[in-house]
Amino acid sequence: MFHSPRSRLLIFGVGLAVCIFLVDTLSSLHFAVASLYVTAILIGTHDLECAGILFGGVSCVAFTALSYLLTHGFTFVGAAPLRLFVSFVSIATTTALVIKNRSASRNFAELNRERENLARFFSPKIVKQLVEIDVPLSVARRGNAAVLFADVVEFTAYSSGKAPDEIIAFLRELLALLGEAVFAHEGSIDKFLGDGLMAVFGPPLASNQDATNAALCAMRIRDRLSRWNAQHANDPGKAIRVAVGIHWGERASPQGRD
Repeated sequence: MFHSPRSRLLIFGVGLAVCIFLVDTLSSLHFAVASLYVTAILIGTHDLECAGILFGGVSCVAFTALSYLLTHGFTFVGAAPLRLFVSFVSIATTTALVIKNRSASRNFAELNRERENLARFFSPKIVKQLVEIDVPLSVARRGNAAVLFADVVEFTAYSSGKAPDEIIAFLRELLALLGEAVFAHEGSIDKFLGDGLMAVFGPPLASNQDATNAALCAMRIRDRLSRWNAQHANDPGKAIRVAVGIHWGERASPQGRD
């Protein structure tokens, strides 16, 4: 139950807090080491969420206050009250900074996950713009767009007699080729269609070059396929043809889609 490094670290943090409490309460070093509670809080950051870190900070404050009451009662004379105040401030400051850092780390991780998800369907340039804009993409939009379809001609005949792993490897290579062509001309992948894909040029960030980009994408696919077939000239069974169609016109996206 407590064999994982994270669990052992958390137990060590709790044990450290208890030891600090005992030293503060029973030794002559009253509150000289109370600020070391921040170490226990920092250790807890490896395993605790923000609520747990806050609970740990409050617990350390409670330990400090209890130690003072057991040692000095309700009297506030000498240097002890000042040390108590310094301990409170150090614990509160550390807790606030740790929670802020944890929240920032979580937001950064969420942003990276969002980028990775967008990168599956959008070019790096569009991904960068999407994460920077404030207007939600769920708002219904109307405008012009170019739609490109590309799929393998006679794929059923091509795949007949081939092993499944060979077909899967072929499709991965083909879809990577098609996706690269789409992203190279600022398009986005709407969906994969088994042996092809549907790409859109325009939304979510339209430009005056959308129709041109779709045509350039089709030409790039043609050139890449010519290179593909040339590389497999000695094996006619691996030569392929890909049909590409483009439509340009007005489109409207329902709310929640783009």
